Amino acid sequence: MKTKYTPTATDDGDIKTNDLELPDFQIDDQERQPIYEKMEQDHQLPQQSSRKRTFRSKPIRTISIIILLISMISVGIIGYIHYNTSNTTETLVNENQDESERIPQLRSYSNDDDSDYPEIVGQMHIYFRQSPHSFYRRSFEKLTIPVARYNRRHFPLKGPFISLMPRMPIFADRYNKQTIIYSKRSSTLIYVLPALNDKHGKRFSIAELIKSGHVSLSNTGIQLKSDMDMSTYFRSESLKGSNIPRINSRTGGFMDGYHTNYESLSVPTYDEVTVDSNEMFGSEEKSEEKNDDDKEEYNNNKNDQDSSNQYENDEKSRSPRRRYPARRRPRPTRRPQTYKTKTTTTRKSKTTTESESKTKKPNGKIIDNVAYFQGSNSKNQLGGSKGKAVTYNSIDGLNEYTTFPNGTLQTEKTGIYFSMFAAQIGSPNRNGKGEVHIWTEKDGKNEQNSNSIQTVNRGTTSVLVYSSVFQASTDQTLALLYSVSTTNKCTSLGLIATEPEHESVVPSIITTIIQISDGINTIPYAELFSSKTQLANSNSDVIIFDSFSANNKINTKNTKHNGNIEYNEEGIYFIIACAQVGSEIDSHASGDVHLWMKLNDKDMSNSNTIQTIHSGSTAVLVSQTIIKLKSNDKAQIAFSSTNKKLGVIASQPKNEPAVPSIIVSTFRLRHQGDAIPYAQLSSSKTQWGCKKSQGIEIDMDDGLQRIRNKNGVIKFREAGTYFVIAAVQVASEDNNGIGDFHLWMKLNGNDIPNSNTIQSINKDTGVLICQSAIEIKVGDKLQMVYSTDVAHGKIGLVATQPHNEPLVPSIIMSIMKSSYAEDNYD
Repeated sequence: MKTKYTPTATDDGDIKTNDLELPDFQIDDQERQPIYEKMEQDHQLPQQSSRKRTFRSKPIRTISIIILLISMISVGIIGYIHYNTSNTTETLVNENQDESERIPQLRSYSNDDDSDYPEIVGQMHIYFRQSPHSFYRRSFEKLTIPVARYNRRHFPLKGPFISLMPRMPIFADRYNKQTIIYSKRSSTLIYVLPALNDKHGKRFSIAELIKSGHVSLSNTGIQLKSDMDMSTYFRSESLKGSNIPRINSRTGGFMDGYHTNYESLSVPTYDEVTVDSNEMFGSEEKSEEKNDDDKEEYNNNKNDQDSSNQYENDEKSRSPRRRYPARRRPRPTRRPQTYKTKTTTTRKSKTTTESESKTKKPNGKIIDNVAYFQGSNSKNQLGGSKGKAVTYNSIDGLNEYTTFPNGTLQTEKTGIYFSMFAAQIGSPNRNGKGEVHIWTEKDGKNEQNSNSIQTVNRGTTSVLVYSSVFQASTDQTLALLYSVSTTNKCTSLGLIATEPEHESVVPSIITTIIQISDGINTIPYAELFSSKTQLANSNSDVIIFDSFSANNKINTKNTKHNGNIEYNEEGIYFIIACAQVGSEIDSHASGDVHLWMKLNDKDMSNSNTIQTIHSGSTAVLVSQTIIKLKSNDKAQIAFSSTNKKLGVIASQPKNEPAVPSIIVSTFRLRHQGDAIPYAQLSSSKTQWGCKKSQGIEIDMDDGLQRIRNKNGVIKFREAGTYFVIAAVQVASEDNNGIGDFHLWMKLNGNDIPNSNTIQSINKDTGVLICQSAIEIKVGDKLQMVYSTDVAHGKIGLVATQPHNEPLVPSIIMSIMKSSYAEDNYD
């Protein structure tokens, strides 16, 4: 029996149990089984359909999500590859820039751009001197070089930088030789100049070439001022060419130097001051801070004004907010002097100073960082009948002085200076005979009364000396010129350098120039001359003076009558006399000339020196001292001779300055602040030499202050720049010796380079000079050292006691520290 039924489904698709109940009739078991099977099959159909739909939707969603993730990852990978490829390409371009033909184009960037590109890449002209002597001929070759101009806020280079010209805003990069210049008139702009490459690939910074005189920014060769304006040199047009260096976009500045066809350049080694990018601009901020301090002090003293004005002044006196972080000040290279600090108390408008009631108020700050130049040359410099400039190939010491390859020196600060030139004269093979002349040239013109002469005999060499004290303005030039006259045209004379074994080099020239004060006429000083020949005899006499080139606060009105140099102010004074000793014209006389000093008509102890004259020869004889003087003290220069036809000789060479019979330079050492270090030393001991070097024994302290002498070993108690001069009386035993005497300096047991000098002795006597400007540290030890090269007899430094004259010491040594009071305008 077959029965039909209709199952009823619930909302959730399940079949209720009641739906499986049958109507009220009976069926057997066989019939019931197929019915149940049929009902179960019909019930499973809709469930399977629902499950199939559910199973199909889940893979679709999963696949979609996976595809989306893959797409995002792919985009990231593609972007990374593109970024990495761009950087790699840029790096390869930078590394191969030497072979690249690409040219930097004119670029302009916003001031807010943080990249290392400059604000603009333009150009400027520089002028190159082809030879060391081109300064006089005004011969220049113009070069046009690229220049990168940066805004100071975005200047990318960090240094370290080198300052070769302390007062000039010009610096050099130590590693890549780029030059950095900033204008004080437009201090927000900085200019970067590439290095110059010679034809061999060697790099030079334009800063060091400016310093050495090879390069100028002006076609006239005029030196730059400290307030230079770079905008007058800079041009905004870009350069094009295969040798134009490119800008390094990563580090800033240029990637290479500017290639030239010049041969290798001879650039001296200079003292360097290392600064960083912050310290380059310290001077400007210091000035700004000083102005702020002045405003604040002014406002603090306006307490009697009403509150509204006080408030207004206070607002003005507040320091403006810094645009940049404070710069670190450079660490001083020397230990600064310590002085008692002046304290002030302000009450209403009255200021009281505690230290004024106890000590005398100094005139100004003590300045130890003086300008000076110490130079020499290790090469021969042979001369002719026309004047020729002395040159230097070694800068042995330098501070705030400009040098040129042609031997011209230029001051960077206005002040009073003392100079001393010591030329080692002779002939290359010691077979020449004649005379050597030296004189000075200032600002391209011969200096009157600056000439000195010394005779060269066959087989001899000696040191020709000239000294001077002078007032110099900023940018004043100074050069030493020389000429020679020979008795045989087949021989040559000049300035001769030698290299003794186990000793310091004997340079052809040793030049010392040192600042002794700043400003104009700030200390007592004078330079006196005599244009007249004055003969001597066995009785002592004084030398008179008829002219002077400088005189400030020293009374010279009686020098024409009695030779008195009267000092108006007390203090410690340096005095040096350079006498042109010889025989009366055409007399060809021989003998000895003595030279010494008098103080208030009495012989000055240990000041005597002697020079032998052979058959009409001539030489410069030196006597010097450092001495404490009182107001109205009178100094004189005395002389005597063993032949009445000998004396101090004046002459007028053709086309040269006059040769005065004597030049005397005198000046006062620093008078303010603590006691100035100085030493006046001499020796009463005769000391014979040998081939091996020995230290000179010095047993007499004629004047000492903050310096100690232990039998010739001089120890310094105060740091600074010192001038040292040693005058040795060289002679032979029983006037029978022949040979050479060598004299040089040692500092802390080491030879001072280029300090050696030689005096030949041929059964006679003479004075050998050795001088230097030296930077000294506390505890340094200085010693004079000598050796002899003897052909016959004994040679050494000899002390003698002439009749009715002061002692002739075997050595006279003068040492003084150079410093001055900044406001020394008393």
